Amino acid sequence: MYFTYIYIHTCKIINHIYINMNSFSIEQPDESISATRNDDDDNNNNNKSSSPYLTREFITFFLIGILNNSTYVIMNAGAKEIAPSAVGFVYVCNVAPSFITKLTGPYWFHKVSYKKRFQIAAICMIIAFLIVALGQVVNSKILQFLGIAIISFQSGLGEASFLALSAFYNDSRLVLTGWSSGTGIAGIFGYAWVSILVYGMNFSFAACLLLANILPLVWYIVIFKYLPWPSNINRDNTTTTNNKNHLDQQDTLLNKSYTLSDEIESLNDISNDNNDNKDRNGNDKVDLSKAASTMSTMERLHNTMKLWKYMIPLFLVYFAEYATQSGTWAAIGFPITSKTARNTFYEYANFTYQIGVFFSRSSGLYIKSNLKMIWILPL
Repeated sequence: MYFTYIYIHTCKIINHIYINMNSFSIEQPDESISATRNDDDDNNNNNKSSSPYLTREFITFFLIGILNNSTYVIMNAGAKEIAPSAVGFVYVCNVAPSFITKLTGPYWFHKVSYKKRFQIAAICMIIAFLIVALGQVVNSKILQFLGIAIISFQSGLGEASFLALSAFYNDSRLVLTGWSSGTGIAGIFGYAWVSILVYGMNFSFAACLLLANILPLVWYIVIFKYLPWPSNINRDNTTTTNNKNHLDQQDTLLNKSYTLSDEIESLNDISNDNNDNKDRNGNDKVDLSKAASTMSTMERLHNTMKLWKYMIPLFLVYFAEYATQSGTWAAIGFPITSKTARNTFYEYANFTYQIGVFFSRSSGLYIKSNLKMIWILPL
């Protein structure tokens, strides 16, 4: 929570600086937006006195981003402890299941409710930490690699689910920035967790992992107790009129099984109400819920492939990241013949890298890159 406290207050200061920089044209986020906004809140949209970083939506997404990715980072940070001579394979186990989960998600996510996905993620955290810790004790590489693969699945499942969920909030950009910033600081948190406990306090890596079981507990509490659940996620639930009613309905909403067709139909109904069943060209709107429910596997694949212009630059970025972390930095040390020196360089290089990741992932409210810039940055 120390990192969270420092981060929020730093962002608050930066936000006020940006507001007063009248010589620049910077898009300011609408601080009055929240997932539980009612009609009376519309009159306060021009109120810029509070920071967007202090909204409940932003803070919860920020915390969940930390918790979701910290598990993955802890495994990468401990790669030298798990398999000193096979750091690359640790990264493969920590990336491949997550990649497969995200790749196949469009074909089965709509059959599993958000609540079940979040519960599965919490269970995977606990099981993975225990299995890897056990593998450390009995010196079993197979057990450790299995645990890493489970963590990878959890990370991919959580990330894909929360990115999808963000679309149902009134200010998707705000919650996405909260999530992105949280995943950025997760790198710092994860490497700090291992460095402090293992190298600073001389704990075993197994003990480090057992202590990390506090993370799934906090994950569960934040999601099921404090996360403002979007009231428009299902067409059978009307928008609440105040925060109290919204909080009372959270448990009911979480216990419902939401399908892709339900979610799209919800958005379509809202859009129809606002636009009198007409699109911007005056034509009758298409019933997207029916289209989604009857969409074939090939149609889903076709629509996924339309995103190639975003997938290619992102692939280049992550390929370069993993190649550097698992290959180059794992072999550098001063002197290079010293195993201790190589381990130390690996920890410090990755920790420094994660600081840069945190700042870049926290810029979403003030920097909006176009497609051309997205292609240029990986180069």
